Amino acid sequence: MNKRQRKRNQKEAKRNPPQATPNTNSCPEIGPELNAKTAEQTTTESEHKKESALKNDWHRPLGIPITDWLVAFFTLVIMGSSIVYTVYAKKQWRVMRESNTINRESLYAVQRPFVTFNAVDSHVINITDPKTKQRIKIFQIGGKWENVGNTPAIDIIGAFDVMDHQSVEPTDETFLAKQQTTAIGTAVLGPKGSFNIGNFHVPISFADDADTGRYFWGWLYYRDNFKDSKPHLAEFCAHLNAAQTVAPDTYNFNVTLCRKHNCVDDLCGDYEAIVKRAQELKASQ
Repeated sequence: MNKRQRKRNQKEAKRNPPQATPNTNSCPEIGPELNAKTAEQTTTESEHKKESALKNDWHRPLGIPITDWLVAFFTLVIMGSSIVYTVYAKKQWRVMRESNTINRESLYAVQRPFVTFNAVDSHVINITDPKTKQRIKIFQIGGKWENVGNTPAIDIIGAFDVMDHQSVEPTDETFLAKQQTTAIGTAVLGPKGSFNIGNFHVPISFADDADTGRYFWGWLYYRDNFKDSKPHLAEFCAHLNAAQTVAPDTYNFNVTLCRKHNCVDDLCGDYEAIVKRAQELKASQ
């Protein structure tokens, strides 16, 4: 195309400008929506990037500040230590309680009164026979009890008896019977002290036939000064085997202990019954 033709076309274009063709397409405009979606997508991607950055940040593991992690960790440590300490303290308290109980029992065992039967106390004495009015010799027999403990025995009440020509040992019923021949005595007995219950008078011939079922028996009830302690009991029973003359008017009684009724406190099978009997006797005095 030459210059002259181009100029002609330009003039025609100025005289007849092109008309805007109306848009016959009925599709909706999508430009703004695409822009909005793009903005939302950009925001979401930005948030994901931030979350990923937070997760990868060692100062915020799992997006939680490390200070919160430290607080939680030390809270768990304190809670665990408290549980361990509580268990240990409970065991320690149990051990201390057992130790205190043992110490109290040891102190009580050392300091309590402990009364036991010491011996059959026998003496040859001269008396006037009420029938013949003559002077004769007889045995005076009693039961000797001794407190080998370190504190006084109080509220003492005891019994002692001599039995002759018995085929069997004294029974529980014998120990509990209200016999007129039984000597009853009361006393307060200090540490390392002793006292006698009973002054039975028997003929000298009592020593001649010792193997004819002759028995000595007795019991002693007493209390101590310790708070909330149970009453104490001592029992004694022996069979006379022989009486040996060791000097003029001096005899030694050779005895064998009975199979029962040589015991102390609740080791005695009739502890409850004897304690009740002793309390009844004390109440009647």
